[in-house]
Amino acid sequence: MRTAIALLLLATGAGAQLSNLASRRLTRGTTDPATCAVGDVFFNQTSATFKGCAVTNTWSDLLAVSGTGPSAVTLLTGSGANTISIVPTTSGATGTFQLPNTFGTFSLLKSVAFSTTDTLTAATIDTVETAFATTYTIPANYFVANRVLKATFVWQATTSGGAPTQRLRVKLGSTEMYDSTAVTVTNGQTTRGQVSVLYLQGTAAAGASVSVEAGWSPCGATPVMHCVAGNTIAQGVAVATNAQQILSATLQFSANTAGNTVTLRQLIVESLN
Repeated sequence: MRTAIALLLLATGAGAQLSNLASRRLTRGTTDPATCAVGDVFFNQTSATFKGCAVTNTWSDLLAVSGTGPSAVTLLTGSGANTISIVPTTSGATGTFQLPNTFGTFSLLKSVAFSTTDTLTAATIDTVETAFATTYTIPANYFVANRVLKATFVWQATTSGGAPTQRLRVKLGSTEMYDSTAVTVTNGQTTRGQVSVLYLQGTAAAGASVSVEAGWSPCGATPVMHCVAGNTIAQGVAVATNAQQILSATLQFSANTAGNTVTLRQLIVESLN
């Protein structure tokens, strides 16, 4: 019971009362008391609900749920620092959680995309920079100081003899965050898999032009593929972090030589904090 009261006190922003938890007790009754002090917790037996006092003489339902459909669920009535919300994207892959200011904030994004057909072929796209179909939409205001997003790219490639060079770029919207420049790849490879990782880190509060750091962990050096090079773009990169941004990757061949393909089989996006 003491642990349950501690969690409820945290939810109401009454963390300062935790040091006195041993002397507190959970009261109950059939109607809400007329008065309360910040940090008080009450169980209403009539409605079977826990009430918390975040404002003097005002009770709030600690476990209230509101919203419409799967795209809007709000836990804990209130606003600002006392609100915990889950707001999924259409795929149900995104949630945002905010705890009382005393304890900071925590955000969670997670998405896993898989495709066997997201393939770019030199003979088809020629030398034109072309985007892979698999993308991820990052919500507006996601990037704040020190918030990190990890994007894992899983590739599969086939190369011909005398393969053309390949240039890989990763972007937020139209802004380039990673650029391999032209990479001379290993010839004569068949459906070879590689994995590369991009780390994106916010540096300040969201705004129209805020620096975002992009760290690239290249794929393995054997065989040499488009994802093997380090990042050639100077960091940080100015991004409109107060706007929604689409994370995408593009590929460009130096010639339309037959027998050269690259498939983006998986894009796994995770929030690290």
